[in-house]
Amino acid sequence: MSGEIVQKQKEALLKKIAEHKALSKPVLDKVRKASSLEVVIMFDTTGSMDTYLSEVQVHVQLIVREIRKRVPDARLSVIVYKDHEQGPYVTKTLPLTDKEEDVISFLRSPAIEPGAGGGGPEAVECALFEANQLDWSPGNKGKAIILIGDKPPHGVMDGFEECTSHRDYRVETNRLIEKHVKVYTVLCNNVAETRANFQWLADKTGGKFVTLEAIHDLVNLIVAVSIKESNPLLLQAYTEELRQKGILTDSKRKLLESIR
Repeated sequence: MSGEIVQKQKEALLKKIAEHKALSKPVLDKVRKASSLEVVIMFDTTGSMDTYLSEVQVHVQLIVREIRKRVPDARLSVIVYKDHEQGPYVTKTLPLTDKEEDVISFLRSPAIEPGAGGGGPEAVECALFEANQLDWSPGNKGKAIILIGDKPPHGVMDGFEECTSHRDYRVETNRLIEKHVKVYTVLCNNVAETRANFQWLADKTGGKFVTLEAIHDLVNLIVAVSIKESNPLLLQAYTEELRQKGILTDSKRKLLESIR
C-alpha cells in the first residue's frame, strides 16, 4: 500500500473522529444554548400548491417542536400569499413569535386554504415586502426566509405594473440583504419559468435554491434549513439522527446536502 493511500486513509479517519467530537452531546448542548434563530415560512397558497400546504398544515406542530428542540429561543413567522384580485387575501402574516400555539393556529386557520391563482406570476413581491416589515433582530446571523412556491413574482414573466400594490421584488430583496436575511427558495411542481428567479433570490441573499421532488421531504427540509441557519453543526447532527432512525432516504439526503 503506497504512502499516499495510507495518508488519505489517515486523514479520513481523523475527519471522522473530529466529526464525532463535534456531534457529541456536550458540544451540541453548548451549541443549542448559544444559537439564535428567526425564520419565516413563506408559502404560496394558490390552488396548485394544495398538497404542499396540506403537508405542512398536518405536520406544523412537529416542525415547530423539532426546530425549538434544537434552538429553544427560536422565533418563527409565517407569511402566506396568493395574487392580486384572486382570493380572499393577497398576503397574511403571523409576526415573529416564540409561541408554538400561535404558529400552529395560524397555519391551520380555515382562512389559510389553497385556492385561486392562475398560470402566471403570484404576489411574491408583496410577501417579501411583508417580510421586511417584521421586527428582525439586529446582527447578521440566524435569520432566514424559506420561500415555498411554484411561480415567480410579478416583473419576471410579466410587467412590474401587474403588482397593483406597486412592489418590486428586487427592491424588497435588497432590503432583506441590508437586514442580513437569507432567502432559501424551494421550487415545487418543477415550473421551469420560476427556476431562474428562485435561483437569483437565493444567490443574491446568500441562501440556497432547491427543487423539491418528493412532497414528503418538505417537513424535514423546513426543519433542516432552519437549524442550519442557526448553526451548521445542528444540521449535521439532524442528518445523522435521520440516518440512525432509518428515514434518511436518498431524496432527503440529496436535499440536506444541497443546503450545506
